[in-house]
Amino acid sequence: MGASRRTITFTLASIVACGTLGMAGTAEAAGNGSKPTPPAITYDTSIARPQALGARSTSLSSGALTLAASVASVNSPARCTGYTDYPHKSGTTASVHGRIECAYPVPYVVTSTSITRDRWYGMDTLATDTSGREVSWTSYDATPHASCLNEGTYSYRGFSSHLSYEGGISYTSNTSNWQIPGVSRFAC
Repeated sequence: MGASRRTITFTLASIVACGTLGMAGTAEAAGNGSKPTPPAITYDTSIARPQALGARSTSLSSGALTLAASVASVNSPARCTGYTDYPHKSGTTASVHGRIECAYPVPYVVTSTSITRDRWYGMDTLATDTSGREVSWTSYDATPHASCLNEGTYSYRGFSSHLSYEGGISYTSNTSNWQIPGVSRFAC
């Protein structure tokens, strides 16, 4: 007998100017009683605005057989929203801030944020920071800093992955910010 799978479609709303994205993303059961880990940061530059992650399956081991659990894409009940601010100069470092905010406290929220700079060979990931809280409405800021003193002028990009754990389900999403020309290009 095959595992059943159900999918719920949803409408995704994003505000490009603020770099925000509703936590409409993947819902998955943790199943093992441990805290969920934030999803991997997605460095997707093919689109000009943040996008939700696709559905990820949760595997349940049953002897030698692995079954896919039911996965549905739904909105966060606590209306959690992930944010990535514009990369900026902070003294002699390049920095970016990412966070998640919810309408009310949830059991666990976490954000991982990376700052990259454009190089001739592609993106160069400079630093990553993670911030998470238990029983909180916010993860507070994940703020990676990278030295840029005497490095020249570069374009910097910010990428974040967000997770809220509510009712035994992990809601995940990615956000990014750099799209307005000139805003995130600077020298220290």
